[in-house]
Amino acid sequence: MKKIFNLIIYLPISLILLGLGILMLPLIIILLPFKWYSKKKFTEAYNAYLITLEGKNFFCYNNRKKGFDFIETEIIPNLPIEVEPLFLIRRKMKNEKYNLEFLSKALYSYKNFSNFPHLLKIRNGKAINTSVNNEFFNTLENKEKRIVLNRKIKKFFELDPKSAI
Repeated sequence: MKKIFNLIIYLPISLILLGLGILMLPLIIILLPFKWYSKKKFTEAYNAYLITLEGKNFFCYNNRKKGFDFIETEIIPNLPIEVEPLFLIRRKMKNEKYNLEFLSKALYSYKNFSNFPHLLKIRNGKAINTSVNNEFFNTLENKEKRIVLNRKIKKFFELDPKSAI
């Protein structure tokens, strides 16, 4: 009796879902090429934009309470002139100089994008990114280890190790 009851309930639901799937299939088939084309165009524009940013270096940080003041007062003023700070609030960049949609893609396409601060450089038309989260918070806790953070920044950006930071 229970099997018949389950059959009476699940059979119409399954048929309705199957019918909706069949009705949606032509729409999916029609829209899929547009989605593919849109993604292809965005990728081409993104790659072209990266070429215009060739050689740029960015120090990306967010508004996390722990460390924000230290970044604003100690790190940003002492960054080499070749490195530009990018400030983010909830996945949105506060910068009017660059195309934020493309820079967001460069940042958020990495696994550890939430481990700020980040270093981002553009080389050979590619966005290369690394987190300095561990070094930063070690520096924050123990200020004499700041040299480790400074070295990582210079090494990542391939800057002269003797330059001031």
